[in-house]
Amino acid sequence: MDTVDFSGVCHETLQFLQEFIDSVHLNLTVTAISETEFEALVRDSRSSLNWRGYFSYYLSVQSFHIAFKITGSGIVDGAMLAVYSTSHKELHLLLLESLIHHQQHHPLKGRLTVLTIIAATFLLSLIDDSKGAWIVEPAPWLIDHYKRFGFTLYPGGKNVMYATT
Repeated sequence: MDTVDFSGVCHETLQFLQEFIDSVHLNLTVTAISETEFEALVRDSRSSLNWRGYFSYYLSVQSFHIAFKITGSGIVDGAMLAVYSTSHKELHLLLLESLIHHQQHHPLKGRLTVLTIIAATFLLSLIDDSKGAWIVEPAPWLIDHYKRFGFTLYPGGKNVMYATT
């Protein structure tokens, strides 16, 4: 990882994800989460996750984060925060949250996990010898959903799931 520009890898991943979204005409824009957007997530009444508790991870040089918005809108409708572990060569998905639960016709509805998996897989493919991704503290009602994407619960009672590349 010493020779990889992680910031550049994140930027390339966001570009790829946006091109993918554009190719399937989803009317979504993806960007890195700005500090202002992060602060808004902390205060967003639609959010049930503890974004404030993960601010130090957001600031990490190994942080990978995405804001999903309707094209032309400044409002974040879904977000993801992950940190890449250079020592373990794994991505740790810390926060993954949809903020549009009751909007049945929103283009992000039912697609946040898929788009996150596409981004994570692409990012990991750009870093030599990457091994896989963890979902840290998945919501119990989403465990079966994440299993459909190849994640398995870690044995030993820890509340984490893992998938290899």
